[in-house]
Amino acid sequence: DYLAVSLLNTGKFEVLNDAKHIPVVTFKFKNKEKFTLFDLSYKVRERGWIVPAYSLPPNAESITIMRVVIRENFTADMVDIFVNDLKNAFESLENGTGKPKHKSSRKGHSVS
Repeated sequence: DYLAVSLLNTGKFEVLNDAKHIPVVTFKFKNKEKFTLFDLSYKVRERGWIVPAYSLPPNAESITIMRVVIRENFTADMVDIFVNDLKNAFESLENGTGKPKHKSSRKGHSVS
C-alpha cells in the first residue's frame, strides 16, 4: 500500500496493520516524541485533513494510534500531499513552533 510505505519512508512512524484487505492504515510514532499523536492530529487538521488519534482500550491505553481510512478517490498524488503535510506538522511540533490551536479534553476525539 502506497500510503503505508510512504509513512514508513518518513522514518517517523511505525505502521501497525497490513492494509491489503481493508482500506485502513493505522500507525504510531516510531520513537518517543515530546508531543502526542493527538497534537499531530490537531495540527494536520489545520491543513484540512481529519485523521483521528485514539488511545487503545484497557490494558493497552498507554498506546496511541492514528488511523487513515482510504477512500476510493484517494490518489497517489493525494497521498504525497497528505504525507508532506503530516511531515510538516510533525516538524512544526518537534521544533516547538506549531502548537495546535485547540485541544479537546476528551480522549480520541477531534474538535472542529
